[in-house]
Amino acid sequence: MKHQKAFTLTELIVSFALLSILSLALFRTVLSIQRIQKQNIYINEFKALTVVLNNEIQNDFNNDKITNVTECGNNCYNIMYEKKGNVRLSIDKEDNVITYGNIKEKLPNDYTMYDDIKIKQYTSNTGGFNSYIALTIPIKSALDSNMSGLKYMYIYDSTGGYELDIPNKDGGIYTVRRKIDSNSTKWERLDDNKGLIANATKDGSSVKNDFDEIYPWGDIISYNYDRTTGRETARYGDANFKFDGSNGEVLTKIPSFYYKRYQENGYEYISITKNQIEGYTRSPEFSVGRYESSYDGTNIHSISGRFPEILKNITWFRTESRKVGINFGQLDYHYFILQMLYLVEYANYDSQSALGIGNAYYRRFGGDKALVEEANTNKIVLLNGEYFVVNQYVDITTTEWGDADIAKGRRILEITDYNENGVTGKEITFDGEPVNITLNTMIRTSVQKSGECDVLGMNSGTLHSDGKHAVIYRGIENIYGNEYKFIDGINIKDRTIYINYNPATYQVDKFDGDYKQVGYTTSNVNGYGTLLGYDPNHPLINFPLGVTSNISLSITKDYYDQLDGNRILIYGGPYNGYENVGIFWMNYNNSSGAASIYLGSRLLRY
Repeated sequence: MKHQKAFTLTELIVSFALLSILSLALFRTVLSIQRIQKQNIYINEFKALTVVLNNEIQNDFNNDKITNVTECGNNCYNIMYEKKGNVRLSIDKEDNVITYGNIKEKLPNDYTMYDDIKIKQYTSNTGGFNSYIALTIPIKSALDSNMSGLKYMYIYDSTGGYELDIPNKDGGIYTVRRKIDSNSTKWERLDDNKGLIANATKDGSSVKNDFDEIYPWGDIISYNYDRTTGRETARYGDANFKFDGSNGEVLTKIPSFYYKRYQENGYEYISITKNQIEGYTRSPEFSVGRYESSYDGTNIHSISGRFPEILKNITWFRTESRKVGINFGQLDYHYFILQMLYLVEYANYDSQSALGIGNAYYRRFGGDKALVEEANTNKIVLLNGEYFVVNQYVDITTTEWGDADIAKGRRILEITDYNENGVTGKEITFDGEPVNITLNTMIRTSVQKSGECDVLGMNSGTLHSDGKHAVIYRGIENIYGNEYKFIDGINIKDRTIYINYNPATYQVDKFDGDYKQVGYTTSNVNGYGTLLGYDPNHPLINFPLGVTSNISLSITKDYYDQLDGNRILIYGGPYNGYENVGIFWMNYNNSSGAASIYLGSRLLRY
């Protein structure tokens, strides 16, 4: 009789382990199927409960054009129809009830509404409708233990219906990473960032950008701020919102979010999410000036149609910026948060390639002096006038670096050939009162007036990527180019960085107290960054450790300028920086008292 071989103890252990793994995988699969089935039931229930509400709003829309949507309280909105007038839509989070006029709809008990309910009005000339409203209700369902929730966006237009966006992108984690030793400008998209597209307009036309509907990018908004009452008066899209200052300062709000920036296994990572996750740092809500700071002789402003203030030092701008209101100052370490938002969105260090060249290719040469003397005129003849362009702003002056002593901020109206009495050149006609031109009179590009990107609203990009038009990043015009901007709260001593996160104690030439030393010393050579420093205690900031004179070998494509001694930080690059400017351009070869025709500031509300 042949005996059957018994299992050894080792074989039994391995068999049980394999069975356990298979059982666990099967269990997870069953749970996943059950979860999907239950989620589908919830979705169908919700669809059924919103039919009445959907039909009612569709009926109102078909009969009367929507003219405006305004807030009437917390989670309450007035929808103005052309003939019907106001119809109130309100959301009761405690009772899970949506009310529209006399219609009330209750959500299933498995759902709980939470913050950031919002309603927007849009206008379009495509798709067969002229106007529609979108109601966004972030919801936590019984299936969502991590609070990610489901986002339901209802779109009511001439065709009716609604759209469900599942899962909730607002609860996603958006990550980019790059190899630390790589010289590529590109970052790799990971997690919920995979496959997303981020484009910026280069000619004012519409482009696809998935981040327009993703938090926090899609919730970045410009608004009017009343410095007398200290209150927000209107947001971009409201009927009473104004760019020109007639309804208050124009600031751009960056909502609160969580981030994690770290290095691991030869890679650098940046992750951004809406929800609190262990190991992530919260970035509280803050606002920055939509425009570079201007000055009316009494007050600092961020409004359209003004020339940025120059020839003032960092301390002057800090003092004047604080006068705007409580918790105001000039832009500080929050600038690096903007850099981070840009990187996760565009996954590319080369901001000129992603957003546009910006105000960076303007002429600036002290030898651009008049060839012909003329009194009481609006014209100047130059040898190299072809380097200037119609509609740019220039100064008429006899001093190369000081304040314009003849005329400042004149717009060029026309550039024509000049050939008279043996003099050949270009005749430039400018606006404003006539002036006297001598052979010592020069023309120089000035900082350009704010507001060129107003027509782009909250879209990023430029009207023309030719080096002579402003760029805007999510409501922040001239985020680079046009002029250098001061970064407050950062002092440099012999290329060692000291950063302060407490605006109340900002002070130049200070290297102790709230000023904390960053754990590396930056490069002592000027050039384009090839290797950036990293300190886990200060992960927001990355200063160059290595540079190159060859821009094609640089990871940032932006220039780095430095000197030893006590220095302050400026960023962005000026109107004649050419390819050197960008979001990651930085300079600390200026002492604390520096004031220049290139140097300006931007408001911060923290």
